[in-house]
Amino acid sequence: MSTFDPFRTGPVYDRHAPRWQGELDASECTPDVLAGGGMIRPFSDREHPDDYAYRVSMACPLDMCRDGVRIRVDNLWRTAPKREVRPGRFAGLIEALVHDADGEGTTLDAFMRSVCWDMYVTGVDVLTQVTGADGATVRTRADELAAGIRPYFLRFSPLQRVDWAVGGSGALRWARYCLGTESPADEHATPSAAVTRFLTVTDRQWRLWRAEQDRTGTRRVELSGRGTHPLGRPPVVKVYFAESRKPGQGAVPLSLLTRPAMVARVAMNLKSQADADLLAAVTRWMLSGVGGEDLPDTYAPGVVWKIPSPEATLQIAQGDVAHIREKRQWLGLYLGEILRLLKFRGGMAEINANSGSGLKLAIERSDLDNELRATASQLEAAELEMMRQAVALMTGEVIPPHRAAAELGYAVTYNRDYILEPVAEMLDNIRRWVCDCGVIAGEIPEIGREMTRQLANLLMPAGTEAQRRTATQIDEADFTHRD
Repeated sequence: MSTFDPFRTGPVYDRHAPRWQGELDASECTPDVLAGGGMIRPFSDREHPDDYAYRVSMACPLDMCRDGVRIRVDNLWRTAPKREVRPGRFAGLIEALVHDADGEGTTLDAFMRSVCWDMYVTGVDVLTQVTGADGATVRTRADELAAGIRPYFLRFSPLQRVDWAVGGSGALRWARYCLGTESPADEHATPSAAVTRFLTVTDRQWRLWRAEQDRTGTRRVELSGRGTHPLGRPPVVKVYFAESRKPGQGAVPLSLLTRPAMVARVAMNLKSQADADLLAAVTRWMLSGVGGEDLPDTYAPGVVWKIPSPEATLQIAQGDVAHIREKRQWLGLYLGEILRLLKFRGGMAEINANSGSGLKLAIERSDLDNELRATASQLEAAELEMMRQAVALMTGEVIPPHRAAAELGYAVTYNRDYILEPVAEMLDNIRRWVCDCGVIAGEIPEIGREMTRQLANLLMPAGTEAQRRTATQIDEADFTHRD
């Protein structure tokens, strides 16, 4: 039994864990998140529990954090990434990873879609590992397949990376990840202890920790496995929207939701306060000069009750609502800021609502288009590095990163054809270009061709025969303007 405590978290983790949890909550702001107290905060220690419970019960997500992530991921996966595995000595190993990336039957396409979602929400580490031989004698590739030895990928949010250290360049020197608590083998099983596993990776080694805690709280920790690898760095690919540049904050991810989640929390608390203020401002009738025995037992709509005493007085009491209007204006400001941070159009963004189409967000094409193209390049580079690490861990051959594409025989291309505006707006843009800018349109026909191609891509499913025929027709069409 070891005295090492794998549950111990590092100081940088402790500093940023609340923020990462807030980003995760903003991406899945379900009723349990709102009721858990992470989003709706008490006014103070003196707020009555009933008042706080009312504000929580009236809470609802007002932000577009999840929509901001979904729009990006859906556009990147509008068509599946195109992968090419050229014949060579690593082809079989790479093809196996394309069909089963995590050792549990998840295709690489589905795995990378989850990686992309996690990158936008909190950032994600993709770790490469090799399954053990379990004592089997391994001499050939056939022996490896028979023993179940193969590389696979794991993805971890920063909340699962409990401690780590970086070098002067900001690259990881080592990291410890929580693999989670083992679930019972069967619904009828009643395990006597909870077993949690941790994986530590360094520049040359990996260590697997097993922590068992029984029902009395007694914890036993043991080193259940260890091994070496030839990479010379931890087998981890950091896939982050951005990374902190502050001193002492190495390998700390910043996500798309880092700032919008903060604003969303403030906006939802402000809305809950306005709910409470509105309840307090409801008109109340105050009756004095009447004893309790003179009051009726029940009240109902349409019932007229005569005040029995001429000395009785009836007054109307209503609270001030000016501060509620002020909060509503601030709420609009916060929601506009969330839309701006998510790269929806305008400094204060635009929200159009009608009974037919619900909520429609206008998107600034240029900024978001550029961001998506950069993300596509980032995912391509991450995937190539994952394959390079998998080959190194499996074969012991470390290919330099700058030669990875050529020697691995692997290439991947992510979608760069995005639909970020409605059909009506796209048609209007084409009409204005062709009709109102006739001279320029005639001199630059390729712009009209590209506009028409974007319209066709929006109207037709990608990869269909109709889409391919239309693409050929657009390429062959004459877009020179004629009077």
